[in-house]
Amino acid sequence: MTDLIDLSHVLFSDQMNFVDFVETDDICSQGVGEAYRAAPEFPPHNATLNLLPPTYYSLGNGIADNRRINDTVLKIAADWKGCAFGVAEPKYGDCAREEIHRIASLGAKGVVWSPRAQGVFGNDMHMISLCRLVAELGMVSLIRSAPYSINESLMRIWDLAANCVDAPMVALGALVSWENIQTIQQKPGGPPNLLYDISGISTTRDLESVVAAVGPARVLFGSGGGRFLRSTLELVQSCAFDAGARDVILHGNAASLLKL
Repeated sequence: MTDLIDLSHVLFSDQMNFVDFVETDDICSQGVGEAYRAAPEFPPHNATLNLLPPTYYSLGNGIADNRRINDTVLKIAADWKGCAFGVAEPKYGDCAREEIHRIASLGAKGVVWSPRAQGVFGNDMHMISLCRLVAELGMVSLIRSAPYSINESLMRIWDLAANCVDAPMVALGALVSWENIQTIQQKPGGPPNLLYDISGISTTRDLESVVAAVGPARVLFGSGGGRFLRSTLELVQSCAFDAGARDVILHGNAASLLKL
């Protein structure tokens, strides 16, 4: 059994993954050799990395750039024996739907959405339709929910999840915000089909309070990638969780979600 599944290991980023912009040509030309820019400083024993594209990337060639990014991430995941999530810009409509079908056939575990970067509200009707499609194809939607844009506000992500009740979803980066943590505690966690990765959370007190509010079954290990992997793992190991809770956060929940 794997000791660790990093649900949100962002590739090709200098680890300022809310603001990094990467040229698509660079992503696809660097390939596996340079993907190490986001490789972990130390590969934990039996770790599985779930690889994500960067938040911002150039789109001068439209949906073709999505395809190039997806093929590159899938190739790296195969070489690293990890998992891969793709991208599909909602604004591309039917072409986005075709790309979601294509990456599902190639073994992608799901789609990562960046509403702020993609220019849509997190609960836009196109997002609801596409997230339902992702679930119908047996995949998972990861939605960035950092508190830097109303597009990605937690309330919009909750509304999206409520409109996709049969679709498993994970909010990425939501716990970087103290306000989000308080909201999650008060209502606990929003719709039950929405889980949370722990990327960006900084204190054991905050992580322990979130787990106490929503239960360990709705919290997954996700580092954001690269140099954050070690510190995020150490944070979980420092929390006052029992062995069962720690295990499901580190790998059990993600193994079930990704059907590993």
